[in-house]
Amino acid sequence: MPKSFVPLESNPEIFSSLSHRLGLGESLAFHDVFSIDDPDLLAFVPRPVSALILVFPVSETYEEYRKTDDATRPTDYYTSVAGTPAQDSLWYRQTIRNACGFYAILHALANGVHDLQSDSYIESLIKRTEHATVDDRTHILENDTELDKLYASLASKGSTQAPDASDEVNLHFVCFTRARGSGHFVELDGRRTGPIDLGELDKNSDMLSDKVLDHVRSFMQRETKDPSFSILALAPSFD
Repeated sequence: MPKSFVPLESNPEIFSSLSHRLGLGESLAFHDVFSIDDPDLLAFVPRPVSALILVFPVSETYEEYRKTDDATRPTDYYTSVAGTPAQDSLWYRQTIRNACGFYAILHALANGVHDLQSDSYIESLIKRTEHATVDDRTHILENDTELDKLYASLASKGSTQAPDASDEVNLHFVCFTRARGSGHFVELDGRRTGPIDLGELDKNSDMLSDKVLDHVRSFMQRETKDPSFSILALAPSFD
């Protein structure tokens, strides 16, 4: 039976607490993004933003888009470079059920963040996996009891009652950040066939730049039946 996690609530306090426990430095934290079109609301988000996590409904429209878009790439286009010098982004295939929130955090910390605590769990995980194959990374995460304990300590917290790990959840989490190597703007989703390179991003731009927000808008424009979107930004902490 596949390994399952209790789904994370889309809550900046929970995402920040789990990230700090994994090894993110206290200088960064997650924040709600209440609008991507209202300049006054965007001004509440501290800058620069290192990563965005988009939470959206898994609909038939999205699934059709995902499968069609993935079909444009060779199935081994990332696995053939994973762990080699040609690897640009550190990407993990999602095999743990209901763990897309964790994978979004992992992709953000492993790619777009430089403030990681020395000798932390996340620093150790990156060292263990950055030169590994995708299959080996999968095996490491599926069998990591330390991760299970770190995750379980926070997964059930939140303002609403947490679902069971075996429940069907129709919301998905995707990370947008910079690639470790080129600094390109990338979409990182463990359900895809690898990282999606969305091109160059000006060195002075962050994850609330127009190019990034236009890509986020494309997700919203595809979905006409269920507007259940939310966004978390990884940015300087208020503390």
